[in-house]
Amino acid sequence: MQTKTVKRFTSVFVTAVLLACTGCSSTSNNQPMAPAENVPAGDDQGRSSTVTETSTKTATVESLDLSSRTAILRNPDGSVTSYYCRPEVRRIDQIKIGDRVTFRNTRETIVVVGKGGRLPGDTRPTAIEREPEGTKAGGKIVDSMDFAGKIVKVDVRNYEVILQTGAAGVLRTVKVSRDINLAKFKQGDDAEARVTQVMAIAVETP
Repeated sequence: MQTKTVKRFTSVFVTAVLLACTGCSSTSNNQPMAPAENVPAGDDQGRSSTVTETSTKTATVESLDLSSRTAILRNPDGSVTSYYCRPEVRRIDQIKIGDRVTFRNTRETIVVVGKGGRLPGDTRPTAIEREPEGTKAGGKIVDSMDFAGKIVKVDVRNYEVILQTGAAGVLRTVKVSRDINLAKFKQGDDAEARVTQVMAIAVETP
């Protein structure tokens, strides 16, 4: 049986953002998420949950080689990350040594439990928004992933549920709000979940 967690979606999504918004690929991963912001379950008596998590990472442009399209960014801890900027990147010549690059990642997880329960609205199509001409390189991307299955485990201590999804029985771990009563989430319950990622990248001159 395959095993996955929603956390893997984050790392894949960050890579996609770097490719789409800035045209770069990186050798490093995004920093861990900040503590979750918990949203009340609303009128579903604890059978639905929404959790929003946000992380921010800022690095400084250490060097930029336009001929090889390679940028070196220095992280706050002193380590450096090398990026190759793909040909699709626009306005790379406007990035200067000393510029600050800020990555802000927001992840919203919605879980609905019980037969007849449905996720609100439709899955958002992938949307890419670049900064307008005349500004620094940057932009944001929004993407969503929906899945459905049965609860196989409720982790009361960490406020997480594990869902068995798809024909292959893939296990996915998702967070739930601390404002709900986990006693209402039972092993064997049907559940649907949606993970929406929003990554914004901004380049600023100090």
